[in-house]
Amino acid sequence: MGEANKKKIGNIVPVRIPATQYLEAKTESRAQLKPESRKATA
Repeated sequence: MGEANKKKIGNIVPVRIPATQYLEAKTESRAQLKPESRKATA
């Protein structure tokens, strides 16, 4: 069970990518959920 959760999290947040790229990806996904947010940040 725990192993499956680890794999799931790993797919969302790969450990090998830099923190900045992770934050960018996080912002991207958030912008997709709220298009208004994307305009505000852009």
